[in-house]
Amino acid sequence: MGKYDNVINRYLSDARRFADLFNGLWFQGKEMIRPEDLQEGSERYTEGNRPRFRDVKKRFADGRTLRILALENQNLTDYTMPLRCMDYDVQEYRRQLTVLCGKNRSRGNLVTPAERLCGIRKTDRLAPVYTICLYHGEAGWDGPRSLRDMLELPAEGDAFSGYVADYPMHLCCVSEIQDMSVFRTELREFFSALRCRRDKKKLRELITRDEAYRHLDRDTAETLGVLLDASGNLCRSFHFQTEEKEEYDMCQALEELEAEAVEAGMKIGIEKGMKTGMERGTFQTLCALARDGLLSWEEAAKRSGMPEKEFLLRMENARQ
Repeated sequence: MGKYDNVINRYLSDARRFADLFNGLWFQGKEMIRPEDLQEGSERYTEGNRPRFRDVKKRFADGRTLRILALENQNLTDYTMPLRCMDYDVQEYRRQLTVLCGKNRSRGNLVTPAERLCGIRKTDRLAPVYTICLYHGEAGWDGPRSLRDMLELPAEGDAFSGYVADYPMHLCCVSEIQDMSVFRTELREFFSALRCRRDKKKLRELITRDEAYRHLDRDTAETLGVLLDASGNLCRSFHFQTEEKEEYDMCQALEELEAEAVEAGMKIGIEKGMKTGMERGTFQTLCALARDGLLSWEEAAKRSGMPEKEFLLRMENARQ
């Protein structure tokens, strides 16, 4: 897993943001999922001898139904992603089935031959699994969006085409989100800034125009600091304490970062100019000493760090 995926996984593990993500993407901002109804669900899946974990997984229990909500984060296009999501969902269903079978056998719940054969009762049900693949890479997603897109299928009209099983992937590309107002938390500012990651001018206009970027919470400011600035310095120190909470001013941080970049560029330019001037001055001094007979041409060339032939040629060009 990449650095950016780890950072976003931690950020979106927050129950408020996790609920807001699903509500915004699937229900146009309507609060179908409440943060207080979410529980951690970080069980591992075992494939052979290798344990596997979902990026973010939570149980959603609203008093009526238990649902499993999962999130897979991608910074790069994965051309196997529909199959990966299907495999993760299957692993979750297998985990539930194993637990259910164990309870039934230990409690003697299996009565009929069919129930004893499969390990579950006719009335047993598994909790449904819902997975979102969140793609936040800089380039557009150019991979498959369903299992069918990964298959080599014959031309339309083939007698078999209607019978192949498909598995759609719920893919959300940050760059394709049209309406940020569907998010009620700081995800609105978070995703809006990520969309401008490749266009620094557009990013600056967004941050300067929107007052919300002067009052970011710590998690959002620090996460954006890593994702938008490779050095990780953005939003590192521009925070202030209000009566209710600590806030971060991303606009001020961006201005300071740009000022530092300009200053560093000027310093490099000055140092380069001084070095060039010193080199020119040294060369002219050696030429004068050689012409006055105080140094041999061979010694002057040696002190300049050039072969004698090159030294003489440069001196001749300087005269012209």
